[in-house]
Amino acid sequence: YQTVTGNITADYYHHAPGSQPDLNCGGSSVLNVSTKPKLSVYGNFTFCENNNYSFGISPAPSANMVWTISTLSNTPLYTSTTNGNNPFAGNWNLGPGQFQLTVTDPNGNYCNSPYKKLIQVIAKPNPVDSIIGQNPICPNNTYNYTGIATSSDYYIGWTTNNGSPATSIGNHIGITWANAGPYAVNAYQIDPVSGCKS
Repeated sequence: YQTVTGNITADYYHHAPGSQPDLNCGGSSVLNVSTKPKLSVYGNFTFCENNNYSFGISPAPSANMVWTISTLSNTPLYTSTTNGNNPFAGNWNLGPGQFQLTVTDPNGNYCNSPYKKLIQVIAKPNPVDSIIGQNPICPNNTYNYTGIATSSDYYIGWTTNNGSPATSIGNHIGITWANAGPYAVNAYQIDPVSGCKS
């Protein structure tokens, strides 16, 4: 970014006819002004709890910036300083809800610092209630497993270790276990509205 400087010039002229002698006077006034860039913050402002977040600034800063996450009543929860154009990033561990993100320019390079933005963090679903299926298993055999959701609002996703398919979606999965382990099947709940996973 670049600071732009310039001048505002006002010329004035006064004429008072009828005065003895006629009054004619005037002059000019100059105001020196400078402009600073207006910062904006970009990133995903709605995301799931325990997920990664990353925010940046445009135009890119060349000096340190101070970031603060606060409650809506302005109680600070977390503060961090980034250097230059490095993003403000991490893994969200402050729980779900609405929060206020504030970025402050301590060097006075922007015209609208501090800048505030609302963050919406969506609660993740609870873990799957249980998985029903064969254990122990025989290698190279296929077994059926059922995930029990905690709510009909959620659907179930699957991942397997040394099983086929490696991933699946639905309340049921048929897994063909490989010739060698270790073996594992994991189920998680997905909120179809937010996409958040347990």
